[in-house]
Amino acid sequence: MRDFLPVRDEGAEGFIQDVFPISYHVASGGAHHFLQFIQNELMPWIEAEYRVEAAGRTLMGFSWGGEFALYALFHAATVSALCGGQS
Repeated sequence: MRDFLPVRDEGAEGFIQDVFPISYHVASGGAHHFLQFIQNELMPWIEAEYRVEAAGRTLMGFSWGGEFALYALFHAATVSALCGGQS
């Protein structure tokens, strides 16, 4: 399970475990690692498999995903040309 919260949030960790019970603990605060995955693995794969235009690249997220989209906007603006975050 990938976590995309920018900082550790023990309340969120408890919520995740209550809603998605898994056999191992998932620590929050992994936004940096998730952003690296997007930049180093996901984007190169998409660009190799599909015709894409960087000017139209958009990163959007809802709830915690929205928080991550804003994190990516301010920490790696080259990930997307457009960004949307919704709560």
